[in-house]
Amino acid sequence: MIRKVLAILTVLACSTTARAGDPWVNPGTMGANALPSVPVEAPWADEFTMVRVGVAAQSGLRGDTSFTPTFRLSAPFGKWVTVIFDGMPLELWWSSPQTRAEWSLPRDSGVSKADIRFGAKALLADFGEGLPQIGVRFLTKTTSGKDYDARRFTNAPAYLLELLIGEKFFAWENLSVNVYGSLGAYIWQQGSDRQNDATHFALAGEMQAWKRLNVSLQVRGYAGWQRDDKVLVIAPRVGVEVAQWLEIGVTANVGFISAPRLDGRLDFTFRLPAVLPIIFHAKEASTVPAH
Repeated sequence: MIRKVLAILTVLACSTTARAGDPWVNPGTMGANALPSVPVEAPWADEFTMVRVGVAAQSGLRGDTSFTPTFRLSAPFGKWVTVIFDGMPLELWWSSPQTRAEWSLPRDSGVSKADIRFGAKALLADFGEGLPQIGVRFLTKTTSGKDYDARRFTNAPAYLLELLIGEKFFAWENLSVNVYGSLGAYIWQQGSDRQNDATHFALAGEMQAWKRLNVSLQVRGYAGWQRDDKVLVIAPRVGVEVAQWLEIGVTANVGFISAPRLDGRLDFTFRLPAVLPIIFHAKEASTVPAH
């Protein structure tokens, strides 16, 4: 009996070691939502709390497909700090017979728990009108994503730390243009004994016309030091404000190099009051003496 228990523990230990040292935990050898390039944002804070909900669908060259609901919460606390939560609760996926054979997948479809990111960005310097603004952003990925054996999610943390720089170039009566970019480090864990360190970069331009039409284009990606870990994404987006508090947007993310796939997204962006003025107003109201 003792020998059997020891044998089982030995097998489990060996399998854990192999899992910890798997060399393929990179975007070119995993599902579409496992290690995506993170969209860039401007260093300055919005004047409103943004709540965005939507759906995303991905398609790969070999017929692999996936579908997931998405969300994002961006809450500014004054001019300098913004708290960020985004990600997806789950993913529906289907892999082609070729992918299943090449990756040795245990099944060709499923529903997997997905990942959530949380963090913050901070404005470090505002040099005034007509000059750049500089900030930093830090995001961490949870370990909620599951189905590691099916190569859907890493079931391990990942971190993004980057410098943001941008400028509001001009704002006419019916047109405004902003340009911003980022450069930083993207790090993800590959088991207990190794990690991959990549350089994450992005450049974006956005235009608002007639206070209703929002058009933007992002070029972003990252490059690490291991195989199958280089990603380049071109992402145009068009949004239409149907109300002062609601925008409907469509985005296409076209991936190249290690992760050649097409990602299409439909989202609804709600613009709610900023958090800090509400807090201050509540405090002021509580200090007003009753008559």
